[in-house]
Amino acid sequence: NLGSVRVGSTSIPRVVTIKNTGSEDLTINPITITGTNQSEFIQENNCSIISANNSCTVTVKFLPALPFGKKTAIINIPSNDAKKPIANVNLSGQAPPPKISASPMSVNLGSIPVGSISSPKIVTIKNTGISDLVIDSVTITGTNTSEFSRISDCTTVPAKGSCTVSITFTPTIPFGKKSAVMSINSNDPKKLIVSVKLSGQVPAPKISVSPQSINFGSIQVGTMPNSRVVTIKNTGISDLSINPIIIANTNGNEFSQTNNCSIMVVK
Repeated sequence: NLGSVRVGSTSIPRVVTIKNTGSEDLTINPITITGTNQSEFIQENNCSIISANNSCTVTVKFLPALPFGKKTAIINIPSNDAKKPIANVNLSGQAPPPKISASPMSVNLGSIPVGSISSPKIVTIKNTGISDLVIDSVTITGTNTSEFSRISDCTTVPAKGSCTVSITFTPTIPFGKKSAVMSINSNDPKKLIVSVKLSGQVPAPKISVSPQSINFGSIQVGTMPNSRVVTIKNTGISDLSINPIIIANTNGNEFSQTNNCSIMVVK
């Protein structure tokens, strides 16, 4: 058993010793490897003719390839031994898969006003397996896909290694809770896709007007009273858009207003 070896690497060599316990020369014919995964095992030997009570050695190595899993083969040792014309040695090894993990599995990017961008948050992808973890793609899908973005340095993650994905949130109207899903596709056969939930909030602006009533008192017809000031505030996070201000109702034509409220009133 040549042990667990990552795909693309070579195992530590193991030695098989062939002995001649008889009294005549033992002739070793060409040694071969056969079986299900024969191409993933190699052998080298110095065996030709072994005199009585002597030996030779066969060095075996394991070079696992995809797919992952247990691999087997057989060394065939043909000789002029009449009772054992072929001696077989069973070979095995494991090509263990990578193991992906992502942390955290959900990311809340907070309350961000429309037109701004959040501080980045990091998702760490780890390979806790032995073989290399290959990241095929990192994509964002879902209801509010366009409002989330990611920057990734993840391609191939070696055993016990990690890489990071940086996520930001750039909200747009309408206001409210926004969500999406980041999908990490890899060659981990048990977890081909790992999903990370993304969320953020786009809080609405909050208008306040003070005062909410004005009494100009008794004013002689044809005269202009002193003006009064109404203050409009935005106590929210997102910008407050002020549409044209009008004066309406029964005597609307007897009141007038001017304002410095432009397109946006920011908190």
